[in-house]
Amino acid sequence: MLAKLRSNRWAAVLLLSLWAGAAAAETRYVDAAAPAPGDGRSWRSAFKYLQDALMTAAPGDEIRVAQGTCKPDAFVLSRRPSLGRHETFQLITGVTIRLSRHWLTDLRR
Repeated sequence: MLAKLRSNRWAAVLLLSLWAGAAAAETRYVDAAAPAPGDGRSWRSAFKYLQDALMTAAPGDEIRVAQGTCKPDAFVLSRRPSLGRHETFQLITGVTIRLSRHWLTDLRR
């Protein structure tokens, strides 16, 4: 009986941690035409650079990218120097990146 109670308690802890992780997922916004630095929490305060959104993203998050060109050597949130042509995007497992040239036109309608 005691073993079953412990098993149920661990199952409840696991379910609560999964639920809390899903609830904490955020959507971040990137728009190359946005003024830097934005906080990425909405289109009005979008990150200017995809690299900045990736630096702040966590598994479960979604990054929405408006029309524009994203270059991995452009960022403002990191103090390290850019590696220029040798810079790469570091994708994060569990982070969804949605690219669309229609995000802002759909939003303004």
